[in-house]
Amino acid sequence: MLMLKLPKEQKDAWIREVQRFFAEERGEEIGALAAETLLDMMLELIGPAVYNKALSDVRGMLSERWAGIDDELYGMEKSDRK
Repeated sequence: MLMLKLPKEQKDAWIREVQRFFAEERGEEIGALAAETLLDMMLELIGPAVYNKALSDVRGMLSERWAGIDDELYGMEKSDRK
């Protein structure tokens, strides 16, 4: 289980966004506790997949970057022929 430790200000902002969503999209008012419970459940549910996708994206980016650096290093090699 991946539990994100969010700064209080960020979590409070997301709780308000959940409440706003319910009010605007569903015409329902939910309290902060219900919104926080839903937010925690969603983070637990999708958090690992989002985290793993981010790692995969970074791996791909680093792999491309490393290939470019490797090419540059080969280009910097000096010939040992005289």
